[in-house]
Amino acid sequence: MNGGGGIEQARQQHGEFQDYLTLLQSVPKLVTDPRSLSRELPRARGFLGRVLPRHFRQEEDIVFPAVLEQAPPELRPRLEAAVAQLRREHDLLLDQALALLDGLARLSQYASLSDLLKLNARVQAFGDALRRNSQREDEEIFPHLLQFS
Repeated sequence: MNGGGGIEQARQQHGEFQDYLTLLQSVPKLVTDPRSLSRELPRARGFLGRVLPRHFRQEEDIVFPAVLEQAPPELRPRLEAAVAQLRREHDLLLDQALALLDGLARLSQYASLSDLLKLNARVQAFGDALRRNSQREDEEIFPHLLQFS
């Protein structure tokens, strides 16, 4: 297992998600501003296609095992259940990220209002789900990581 460096990196990336969520929420509005769209769309795609999957892998390969390994026996069942739920959420979020990548690939400055509203709803739902996942990790996993380290 990777040591403290991997855990610290995952913790830092965890804190950067708010910036990416703000960026994703701005994508539908950027369609009317081609300069902003061309600047920010690659960043949004990078988040969905590279940053998010890598972050989830770090959590699943480094952070979650470290918490479970260091947990006292009386906390282990509750933490195992939390980790299992978070892994399921990661799978769902990655599926949603792929769907958003597909939607972004088809996005153009000539998108219809209907298309923009649909994309906006998908981005909002994804952002809400990602925020809930992040909050759950903040409440159920990261405090134990700090406590057991």
